[in-house]
Amino acid sequence: MKKIIIIITAISLLFVGCSSSDENDSKVIFNSYDEAFSIETVSSWQNVTKGELNELANLEIANYDENKYFMALMESKEDFDLSYDEYKDYMISDIEDRYKIQIEEKKDIKIGDYDCIYVEFKSSEEGSSVNFYMQVYIIETKNYYGRLFAWTTYSQRDTYKDEFIKMAQTFVEK
Repeated sequence: MKKIIIIITAISLLFVGCSSSDENDSKVIFNSYDEAFSIETVSSWQNVTKGELNELANLEIANYDENKYFMALMESKEDFDLSYDEYKDYMISDIEDRYKIQIEEKKDIKIGDYDCIYVEFKSSEEGSSVNFYMQVYIIETKNYYGRLFAWTTYSQRDTYKDEFIKMAQTFVEK
């Protein structure tokens, strides 16, 4: 009888130990540096030093242990004489030029009440042999146009794709 109890206990501990750390993490709200935007995700993510991911970013978070990154680059609509459609086209062209890719599929989605276009792609930084997977959300909020970026190494794309989408869905202008 003792052997059966020990085996059941060992199996139970094995299953508990195999659960994803993100499933056990509590939810945390991360604010932009100016407190104008926020995103919610699990506590295994952390704020990074301003400018660490991109010097123009308004919000930057990372999970270094799992090689996951997220940032928001938001720009006041007052700074553009563009409609949202023109802004989207301009940003898609900029992404294609910057990452030397051709974006085939674009999805119009909503993030909360905000219009957004979603793209994902594989690329590598110039001069680097590391392939990465990136999601970009080109978004229009009440007062801003912007881009949300989520990325990881290419081999981890299937592992983190849905998590990135869930994170982006929580993005809000305050």
